[in-house]
Amino acid sequence: MKKFLFPFILLINLFAFNWYENIHWVKSYNMAKIFAKKEHKLILTEIAGIKCPPSKYFSKYVYSDKKVSDFINKNFIPVFYFIQQNSIPETIKKHFKGVTPTLIFSKPDGKIFYILTGARNKPEFLKVLKALIKQYHQKFKKASINSPKPVWLQIPKNKKNK
Repeated sequence: MKKFLFPFILLINLFAFNWYENIHWVKSYNMAKIFAKKEHKLILTEIAGIKCPPSKYFSKYVYSDKKVSDFINKNFIPVFYFIQQNSIPETIKKHFKGVTPTLIFSKPDGKIFYILTGARNKPEFLKVLKALIKQYHQKFKKASINSPKPVWLQIPKNKKNK
């Protein structure tokens, strides 16, 4: 087991980075597909806007939460793109409708499992993630989540407003 663990951790460190906070973002969708097939995980692809308040909210208040980042790192292969800066693969871009943030959850074979647009607060986002994982392990073809409407908000001025 230790023989496998060390090269795997080394490989992750070579190809992953912390775009925000403690999430181990993989640098490309194709690389994410390779890891997802190997680990039997969903791919979480976020498309964010550089100046988008809900994208900033996710970055600053949701992804920074240890419960959220640990859950994502354990259960998903995350990939991140800025719509203004990055070249997004066509297989993902065709599902992007211009709203940021958009989170596209796909199976290791690239088939879309669920699309979430807009930011959610920490508890609601964790509920969505947990429901997605449950449905994925129950072999749903596509997820069916009753997610609350997105929070279209400005960045809170203090932590009490989260």
